[in-house]
Amino acid sequence: MTNTFDPISSRNNKIIHREMKEVLAPRLQALEDEFPQANVELHEQVTIDARPATRRIDGEFAAALLAPVLGIFTLALMNLFVPIIDGLGLRGLFFDNGVNNVAVALTLGVWLLSWVGLYELWHDRTVSRAKLFIVTISILFVAALLFMPNVYRLLET
Repeated sequence: MTNTFDPISSRNNKIIHREMKEVLAPRLQALEDEFPQANVELHEQVTIDARPATRRIDGEFAAALLAPVLGIFTLALMNLFVPIIDGLGLRGLFFDNGVNNVAVALTLGVWLLSWVGLYELWHDRTVSRAKLFIVTISILFVAALLFMPNVYRLLET
């Protein structure tokens, strides 16, 4: 016969009950006598499973959402400043045939560095969902405007 533990068995329940009564209870009583509990005041505020007044997002997620938007915005700014870059004689470096490797590297660099920076700022915080989405959509809208030919041709004149 194997010795297996059966939690439903009444014999095992009796043994567990006896152990709790004879061994654990005196130990707990000795600990309570040795370390008396401090007087704790309870309040009526609900703290468990309570939803905050404003919906919030973890800072890690907010950083991961906002960082690529900042990279796209950087690319849009580089697109906007093509006439200035061309005037400095750096057009071949940045925009030989459209967007090339240096522009992509700068865009990815801004994306990754902003992700790391925002993560370090927000990793232990929560960010308002509404504010995050408004900022994200606003930056994307401005970046889309900067990519339009009518807008960046204004600097050429």
